[in-house]
Amino acid sequence: MIIDLDEQRRRRLVHKPWAWRNLSKEAFTELCLSALLDLPPPFNTLPEDVAGQLYGVLCSRLDWKERVSFIDRVILEPNFVLRESALLTILGKEFDAPVAAAAAARLMAGAPIDPQGVPVSFHEFAEMLCEGTVGNPGAVVAGALMVADRQLITAIEGVRPLLAVDTVASAAQCCCGFASALVVDFWLDWIEELLDNRFDSLALAYAHAAVSALFIPAEAPARHEICEYERVPCSEDLREEAITVVRRWSFDAFRRRIEPRMRRIAAHEQRPRLMPVIMRSWGYD
Repeated sequence: MIIDLDEQRRRRLVHKPWAWRNLSKEAFTELCLSALLDLPPPFNTLPEDVAGQLYGVLCSRLDWKERVSFIDRVILEPNFVLRESALLTILGKEFDAPVAAAAAARLMAGAPIDPQGVPVSFHEFAEMLCEGTVGNPGAVVAGALMVADRQLITAIEGVRPLLAVDTVASAAQCCCGFASALVVDFWLDWIEELLDNRFDSLALAYAHAAVSALFIPAEAPARHEICEYERVPCSEDLREEAITVVRRWSFDAFRRRIEPRMRRIAAHEQRPRLMPVIMRSWGYD
């Protein structure tokens, strides 16, 4: 039996997991959205594990593109506290990289900044990372990098010791083709630092995991223009732009800028070598 939801049923069904399977996909999506955003009573007393359980079931009913669309509905919530709570719940339960990265990017872009210029939500993510409660930490790091300015890059550098090799590999793969100036510099700085410890096998493993972030596909938008961004204070309802461009390079100008560093990395990379393919992707001989 498939049933549609009115408000009264929604309030009852949120606490009855055994009844969720009887809901249409659309009705269950609405139930999950209301619960995650803590709308209306009695959702304001909803246990966190129930909200997470609802989203876990949603993952089995919506494909990844539908879940990105679901996240786009979440960020329309004008109250930042509710919006942040919903997105953090999603980050704890989401394992698909494109969805986790999208949720993280939207969370960081729409969060108020602290006195150091870091999105306040980044500190919540860092705490979840310490606790091991992030569904796909590599994708979340990549999502944060996608909207990063210098202050957020510095904050991300601070959590690097918490990242496992496979997490770095996941973050690097998610960043392929997304080439903002600061993101490229972030990976170049880290890889150079790791390769300086060339007799440390773990450092070399991290470097090998990270280097794939430097690959730029033929269809990447960055082949037209590469930018450096900074955050500006945004309104709580996201009606103001949160990210602005502060510097632009043509693709050719930027590739000339990073060429010496790319060649140094290629010269010191250990086997199996990825840099020859990466160098060709940038058009280096």
